[in-house]
Amino acid sequence: MVEDLNNSGKRMLSFLDGYIDTPFALGLIGFLSLASVFQKARPVARGKNLDRRWFLFYDIGQILLNGVVAFRLWGLLQNDAFGFNTRNNSAIQNMVLLSLYSLMC
Repeated sequence: MVEDLNNSGKRMLSFLDGYIDTPFALGLIGFLSLASVFQKARPVARGKNLDRRWFLFYDIGQILLNGVVAFRLWGLLQNDAFGFNTRNNSAIQNMVLLSLYSLMC
């Protein structure tokens, strides 16, 4: 199943040609393998569990932050529902970044 393409010295698996990006697949497999090794080597935290009220405060904070983002973007895009005719400016960039940061927390 391994063949030489155009006598270039590069060898590829012919049954994968055209169906898969081989460098990307190998990089992805390598990254996932490395992440798995680090995950297994990580020490297990055996701390005290948080009280449920802290999760309630976290959820309320997320709701407020998402509300701020939604209403600020609504104010910026009020005349243009999908934002196609709105120029990119720092206020819009800040709100988009804030929404992305709120997803990471």
